[in-house]
Amino acid sequence: MHGTSILLVFTLFFVFTPAFAQEPITIIEAESNPTGTDAGNEWIKLYNSGNNSVNLSGWIIKTGDGIYTIPNITISACSEIKITFPSQFLDNQQETVTILDASQNLIDQTPSITDTDNDDTTWSMPKPTCEPTTTPPQPPTTPTPPATSQDILTVVFVDLGTKGESILVLYPNGKTMLIDGGMPNAYANLEATLKQYNISEIDVMLGTHADQDHIAGLTKVLDDEDFTVNKVLISHIPSNTDTYQNFLAEISDNGLQPEIVFDGHDLALYGSVTSKIISPPTSGIPEATHATLSNSNALITMVEYGDVSFLFTSDASLTTEEYIVQNHPVNIDIMNSPHHGSKYSSTDAFLDVLTPKMIVFSADQNNMYGHPDAEIISKYDSKNISHYQTGIDGNIVIKTDGTRCSLFIEGMPEQPCYSGVQIVPEFPFAAVMLVIAMSTVVLSVKFRSSLSL
Repeated sequence: MHGTSILLVFTLFFVFTPAFAQEPITIIEAESNPTGTDAGNEWIKLYNSGNNSVNLSGWIIKTGDGIYTIPNITISACSEIKITFPSQFLDNQQETVTILDASQNLIDQTPSITDTDNDDTTWSMPKPTCEPTTTPPQPPTTPTPPATSQDILTVVFVDLGTKGESILVLYPNGKTMLIDGGMPNAYANLEATLKQYNISEIDVMLGTHADQDHIAGLTKVLDDEDFTVNKVLISHIPSNTDTYQNFLAEISDNGLQPEIVFDGHDLALYGSVTSKIISPPTSGIPEATHATLSNSNALITMVEYGDVSFLFTSDASLTTEEYIVQNHPVNIDIMNSPHHGSKYSSTDAFLDVLTPKMIVFSADQNNMYGHPDAEIISKYDSKNISHYQTGIDGNIVIKTDGTRCSLFIEGMPEQPCYSGVQIVPEFPFAAVMLVIAMSTVVLSVKFRSSLSL
């Protein structure tokens, strides 16, 4: 009888002990009691120790307080992602975090975690060993030739006619990047701009963060049969709003998986143009005063072509600006004003370190938010920074060959982007016309000389 009892115990153990699925996803860190308020600041980190990317769409995180469904995001091989919860989700005492895949298979589970100190102390465990698959040698590629007068980079700050932001970047090799898309009721403006430049394929789409005035128009682009999107990049901060969920759903309907990117991600769209994400870091940026966690962690992009540089700031918060100053203290020639010219932006430290020469406000006239703020405009004026506004000037177009830079505004003649830079010559038409004119003069002189003889 005693032997039978032992057998029963072992049988029950193996029957009722949960079996872990084989997906190589591990919970490696958790912050259940952060400094300040818990809501919007609690998070966990997941690590993929496998050799393949894993899509987490429909996966579930369970705690004693409920469940959180992971949006349609993908974690690359040998990499981590940070998931921040929009509301209070983790208990400070004896909390166990469980992650299940979309089929309700148990993936990983933490031990009981207790964190009674309201500080930055976290529970963590070492990352599992990960050996990425070695990429086989590739045949040598033809290097990108040096820039010529016809290798033009074009940047369009789109006039959306309403609050919102959208920036189109056209590379010399024909590649395209679309950063944000504005509000849905402004899609006609965005669509017209894309078709004006004969764009049918968007190589990289950047949804900087979850705000409606940035990503709703991107959903429209994804839904438009006239356009093909090859890749979508997003911030690591999710949102439960309908706007954000519709955006993720449309990405999925296009057969794509959004890629979460951080500081250091190389966009690699054209060899002679450096295009990279410079914020947020993988550790994230804390929520700032007068800004949401989503704004603080919006994707910030820097593009450099020869001597001409751009910074696309989205809704960067004051904390984001501080991070950029500390980690990327480089001179910038042209940028859009952080957060549409909000009064809580553009610190003196930020402007004095980056020294922009030209700034664009993505904002309509007389908008309800008062963007751009009068004090911000005065600050730019005091620092001799030229500035333009889409809601007043329409589409603002920049063309550069890496040395020279031209500014095009409807109804105005072509002009230098900023003081001290030359206008990009119109090639090849202008050159051809110059040759024709000079040839005509020479022939005319020779003809007259022959007549005098």
